[in-house]
Amino acid sequence: MVFENSAFLPQSHSVVLPKINHTWGAPIYEWSDDNLKCTATCLCLNDNEHTLTETVFTTYTIYQKATELIDGIGRFTATFENNIFSVQTKDITIKYIEGQSPKLSADKKTIKYGIYPQSLVSDSNLIDKLNLIDKNESNGWYLHDNFYYAKLGEDWFKCEPIVWNVLNTSSNQYLVVSSVLLDVRTYNDYSNNNYYTSSIRKWLNDCFYKQAFNLDYDYVITTNVDNSASTTAMDSNKYESPNSDDKVFLLSYKDYINSDYGFDSNASRICKTTAWARANGAYYNSSDGNDLYNGWYWTRSPHYDWVYEVHCVLLNGQMHSINISLDGRSVSDRPAITITIS
Repeated sequence: MVFENSAFLPQSHSVVLPKINHTWGAPIYEWSDDNLKCTATCLCLNDNEHTLTETVFTTYTIYQKATELIDGIGRFTATFENNIFSVQTKDITIKYIEGQSPKLSADKKTIKYGIYPQSLVSDSNLIDKLNLIDKNESNGWYLHDNFYYAKLGEDWFKCEPIVWNVLNTSSNQYLVVSSVLLDVRTYNDYSNNNYYTSSIRKWLNDCFYKQAFNLDYDYVITTNVDNSASTTAMDSNKYESPNSDDKVFLLSYKDYINSDYGFDSNASRICKTTAWARANGAYYNSSDGNDLYNGWYWTRSPHYDWVYEVHCVLLNGQMHSINISLDGRSVSDRPAITITIS
């Protein structure tokens, strides 16, 4: 205490406050809207101004896979450092989406597995609803009414099951190639026809693989891909590359002339582009008729004389080495994978 009159000296008096023993009430847990965070809070019952708070990032696991018969369960888990807070879980329902697991056709010639943007959405009412979605999913696409959609500029494309043509079967393993040209990518950003180091191989095994099979990766097995000269147009090829272990790959020149795979003519190699591939710059036949939307597409086989040439399949199904820039973006890709079905 300080007095106004200077004749009086300042005085002080210490008071020992009683120590408050914290008796914590039951924790309260609050989840963020996206379930990616959880906050735990405890109030002291002796003094409600005293609180304990901890916010943690959650982990997510598929607790039960969705099937055509039952819904799946996705589980978010929050684990706290302070042992006064217990581990919290929150379950969400996972609906089965067509393409999530492989489905072999009755004639065993095709398999539906994975999803990818393919057809253009033209329904104005649906477009209005899609334009209201402000958050995409982990695969970069947008989920609406249990279907995925991709956006390019102002246009929306529906992500549909990928249909694969069966080329070869060994026990429960199926070598397959896509029935349509799904996208368009540069072969190599450095104008070099080495498949092992190519940008298209990297894209197939990174971006494409993670998006197309995001719903369930379990059925794609690693394939040892033969990149030797024997798979190209000549048995001696100075541009051959090392073999690669890939989830997704391109077929070779020899694959596309293999009658055992069903490639016995130019007509057997003709393949059409999707609306998504065309919107991304794929070269295609624009003339009306049976050849409409036919595209050209890469093989993994380098030309034997020129470092800037790779064998491709043309609009009419003819095999050819195209003298174009390998970092151009007009040639489509036609992915191949090996699927295992129990």
